[in-house]
Amino acid sequence: MRIHFVMVKPRVPENIGAAARALETMGFDSLILVEPKNHKEDKCRWVATKAYHLIEQAEICMSLEEAVVDMDIVVGTTAKARKLHHEFLSPGDLRSSLKKKVGVAENVAIVFGPEDSGLSNEQLKHCDLITNIPTQSEYGILNLAQALMIYTYELGKLTEQEVRNARPEKLAFDFGTFRSKVTELLESIEVDPESDRIQKLFEKLSRINSEEMQLIHFLRKKILYKIDGDYTRGR
Repeated sequence: MRIHFVMVKPRVPENIGAAARALETMGFDSLILVEPKNHKEDKCRWVATKAYHLIEQAEICMSLEEAVVDMDIVVGTTAKARKLHHEFLSPGDLRSSLKKKVGVAENVAIVFGPEDSGLSNEQLKHCDLITNIPTQSEYGILNLAQALMIYTYELGKLTEQEVRNARPEKLAFDFGTFRSKVTELLESIEVDPESDRIQKLFEKLSRINSEEMQLIHFLRKKILYKIDGDYTRGR
């Protein structure tokens, strides 16, 4: 299982920097920014300190749908419980729930909304799980970076066998998975993956390196998002 932290339209550079620092501290390395503002400001770098590389390497998306298109489980966060047909999980309950899905779910997104409004009810409806942090006061609203740090701490308790926190310097080349993903894309646009021309293409693709494979995976995700702009969990 791999856990990705998604920040939707973050506006305060210090929050983005603090989020990167929390990920680095707790051993996570996947940060996705949706329509970020000010993430290249000096304030962001100062707070992130040695974790700024996570911001430099972050995937930048133009919508939440694009950010989660390849996720097996999407977890929405909210400051307070809302009138939705969802069970609200505490960070500890979320960890227990995800632990049960190890071996079933490969990619999990923990999604945080903008500082001023959080995720909309419509966005939360499309999440598989919803979580909030119980508080002891009427105000009960944590700063975005503070909330994210609590989740990195809690999810960091999963063992190394249960979650792959850190990305290796070079990802292992897995042509079987790569071929399967490309085959799904071809079938979605009604191209026969078993045709002679496509099989010859696969032969040539089998010789690409890991970085080239990652690039094609990235392009495949972008193409799928353009084909199916109305993302649904039942894809």
